[in-house]
Amino acid sequence: MAQYHDSNPTLDFEKERLTLEVLEQEDFASMLIRSSNDGIHAYDQDCRFTLWNPVMERITGVPASQVIGRRAFDLFPFLVKEGVDQSFYSALSGRPCEAKGFNYTIPHTGRQGVFDHQHAPLRDETGKVVGGFAIVSDVTGQENTFKSLRLLSATMDVLSSSMDRDATLSAILKLSSRAFNGWCCLRLSHLDLPEREHDHYIEHSDEMLSARLRKINENYLVSPVKEPHTTEWMPYVSKDTIRFLASNQEHFEILLSLNIKSYICMPLLMRDRVVGYFSIVSSERSLRQSDFSMATEMGRLLAIGLDGGKFHR
Repeated sequence: MAQYHDSNPTLDFEKERLTLEVLEQEDFASMLIRSSNDGIHAYDQDCRFTLWNPVMERITGVPASQVIGRRAFDLFPFLVKEGVDQSFYSALSGRPCEAKGFNYTIPHTGRQGVFDHQHAPLRDETGKVVGGFAIVSDVTGQENTFKSLRLLSATMDVLSSSMDRDATLSAILKLSSRAFNGWCCLRLSHLDLPEREHDHYIEHSDEMLSARLRKINENYLVSPVKEPHTTEWMPYVSKDTIRFLASNQEHFEILLSLNIKSYICMPLLMRDRVVGYFSIVSSERSLRQSDFSMATEMGRLLAIGLDGGKFHR
């Protein structure tokens, strides 16, 4: 037998109106998240991602489908290394926080850079913290500009204050090695001497590694050297590339042990004559377009210093 229930049209209409308002608010919030110029992500109390907007996909190269439901620190270990995990925990304990200038590296996509972030707690209707969310700003471009200006300014200071060639070139390479987070090599060519007797300068921010590289360089070059007037930029160095650069099996094994990930090698030109090569080699990360631009300017300054006859042995 059919059952009939009393119905109040006014209450039904009001319920439907409120439901539509909630849905509209949710749609509006989703639209804001999708349209934001900043990265936005959210996470639950176990730090599993529950939201990942399109800007986060663009910054990291990782789509939301590969992120949602995954624990943040398992997917992105750099968050713990950089101390960003503390911002997650702060938000989950009810305390908003913000921090600036954190490095990020996404190994499986090759994306890297610098970001600022703000974290805040997510609360339910009773005020209980049920998760957290973050607003992430990629400031890589700004940081690269500042880093380039600092390096070039410091290089100009060294060039303008020193007359000793060896000390000056070593100081410039040390500045460069810190800026590029790798080792920097300079080979000055002498047309009347065999290659092994050319002047070599090698510096790394780690003094022990600098000493090891110089020792290796007594027998084998630790940086690629290209033909005159050719600039080589390898964002990613494969095992086959290492084999191509090596002069023999021993050299190949040595280069492999250095864990070279990327390099830039460019000629130093003085009046259309190649007088040496400036190389940047990274075992930490891929060298980007901004690194290439900065290296080009460094090479130009080195060539100007050499061309001006400024240095004395």
